[in-house]
Amino acid sequence: MRRLCLALGLVLIAGCNKPATPEACEQFADHFLKLLAKSENADGKLARSAEEIATSLRPKLVESCTKDGTASEVECVLASQSVEDVEKNCR
Repeated sequence: MRRLCLALGLVLIAGCNKPATPEACEQFADHFLKLLAKSENADGKLARSAEEIATSLRPKLVESCTKDGTASEVECVLASQSVEDVEKNCR
């Protein structure tokens, strides 16, 4: 959960770029949730719990992205293959 908050904070810091579209934010949320589930998949029970929590947060992800996210931030997350990539590259 801490990892989710950290990554979201890094990704959704407002930048000097055009705003993300609602459609892009939907894609962002779906992709980010997949990355999160993948990163927690070492322990199946933990993965299910993380996925349930993350899925319940999806509406907030989309809302925050639409409100504060930029197109370049969303593109960065969509190009990432792991949560670690997001943390490292999407600032």
